[in-house]
Amino acid sequence: MNRDSINNVIGTAKVVNTAVICSAPGPTKEEREFVKNCLLLAQREADQTYSEEKQIGRWFDYFADMMWKHGWSLDSDAVELVKPSYSGNIQNMWSEAVSDLASGPQIEEVERVIALVEQDARLFSAFAEPSGKMVRFELVPMGYNSKGDLEVVISHVRIIKSTMSTTYLFWRVHQHTSQLDIRGRRLVIKRRVADARRKSVEDAVRGITFTEFDV
Repeated sequence: MNRDSINNVIGTAKVVNTAVICSAPGPTKEEREFVKNCLLLAQREADQTYSEEKQIGRWFDYFADMMWKHGWSLDSDAVELVKPSYSGNIQNMWSEAVSDLASGPQIEEVERVIALVEQDARLFSAFAEPSGKMVRFELVPMGYNSKGDLEVVISHVRIIKSTMSTTYLFWRVHQHTSQLDIRGRRLVIKRRVADARRKSVEDAVRGITFTEFDV
């Protein structure tokens, strides 16, 4: 695991591989680590089963389903938006796509964190494929729901570009004939269940290599 910080701004957000994990006020450090570890394990399972590039729909569904192995329950219908030829504001499109899954403050927090991440060009390699034609990332706001349970919204964004003329990672991509895919699910877990599962998840993630940046 490699750790670094972005512009010395330390908060409750992290970039873990290609996932931007944002926490609203409330969840403890241990709960944030639990979410991160569950995501790493679920992604590994999905990567071993389906090709993210060629089978993105099945990959994402399996990714969400694998969270169940660690005590999570699906708490929403799946959101799927596919634009084969898209040019426009990806920020607005993402916000609209997940508006039924994430709260207004959660969406605002993701946008705030992304603005910080975009200031550091070193992170581009974490989100772009070697060919430079595809950018993919997960946006994962987390917090407590009205019942006091821990909840996360996992959303996956993929942009397949015809050209690479933009210097921005996320929102301000205005490419004609670019394909945009957005998928999302909301999951929830009882805090006592998360506490009970924490040790097994920590043990399971030790063999996984990943990069982690505090934002």
